[in-house]
Amino acid sequence: MLEMNFKNASFYVIWSEGVLYFMGFQNGLIRCYQLLKNKGYLVITEALLLLSNIPNVLKKSWTQEYPDIKDTKRNLKTMIFL
Repeated sequence: MLEMNFKNASFYVIWSEGVLYFMGFQNGLIRCYQLLKNKGYLVITEALLLLSNIPNVLKKSWTQEYPDIKDTKRNLKTMIFL
């Protein structure tokens, strides 16, 4: 994932299921957009926090594995501003 040596604008479709977090959500999106051809499609799934008041033990577990984890609203903001 971190060593994608494809030329920019190589793909009409990129399908990413829960792996962008390896690069960080925003960095992963940027790289995917670079790899898409004009009018290409990006399909993603992403781990996110659905509730703001989850138990600390769960939040700690998730943030250790994925420090950049966000809620839906913050992920959508990231996607809109790219």
